Amino acid sequence: MNSSLLHIYDQYIYALVALGGTALGVALVQWFIQCSRWSGWVRSLHGVVAPFINIIGVLFGLTLAFLANDTWSAHDRATNAVSCLPFFVFQGLMVRIYP
Repeated sequence: MNSSLLHIYDQYIYALVALGGTALGVALVQWFIQCSRWSGWVRSLHGVVAPFINIIGVLFGLTLAFLANDTWSAHDRATNAVSCLPFFVFQGLMVRIYP
């Protein structure tokens, strides 16, 4: 893959890492509940209800959304700064040549 494309679209790689980590976490919890030697003990826990688990998922989703927004904003600012750099360098050279 071209390294410039990798730097331009790096937020997608971060998103894939976040989704992969979430899928891995879900798979580990599923294995822990069904296949581990503690599965009988885990199944005996009846005090944790679904809305509690949903709140954790919503908080994780909000955190991920805010992180993605911040990453996208920083990427846009950096891209704008780099794209304006040749213009300002040229203006600085013109000022030095023609005072």
